Amino acid sequence: MRDVEMMSAGYNSEISARLHLDNGTVFVKGLRQDHPRVWTQQREADINPYTRGLAPALRWQIRKGRWDLLGFEDLGGRHADYSPGSPDVELVLQAMWCLASATPPSGVELKTMPQRLSAHLTDPADLRFFEGTALLHTDWKPDNVLIVDGHASSTGRGLPGAQPGLTLPCG
Repeated sequence: MRDVEMMSAGYNSEISARLHLDNGTVFVKGLRQDHPRVWTQQREADINPYTRGLAPALRWQIRKGRWDLLGFEDLGGRHADYSPGSPDVELVLQAMWCLASATPPSGVELKTMPQRLSAHLTDPADLRFFEGTALLHTDWKPDNVLIVDGHASSTGRGLPGAQPGLTLPCG
């Protein structure tokens, strides 16, 4: 290993770092195995193969000592800019449309949109408008989106869910 670049940790990680290795760079995020949200690490690992081209690829998962660590390809890039007139907004919308065409893996527990919205609607019958099986990312804040080579890539996949599908072109 040539260098370690520590980064600010997020809501679903206690540690975030870039490892600069002789054969490339890896982005690592992790939680202690006794952390109440450590289950999100496994869900993120399980969903990652279904997000190819829309999220950094998972290279490895290590559970050793007290830690559960995920190592992702390091895309570089920069965080999205959502200010008015920013070209990033269109790139992020394209990524959302493409992700909505992905089907979630069977056997991975995902919170559905009706489950997420049930406390916010006055008429429970309206929940039917939010039923679906398309893969959903529920936290599109700029820190969870990288702009790389004219494309948006979503990160922070600890809060996936299922939503109604959209039929929109990807590419």
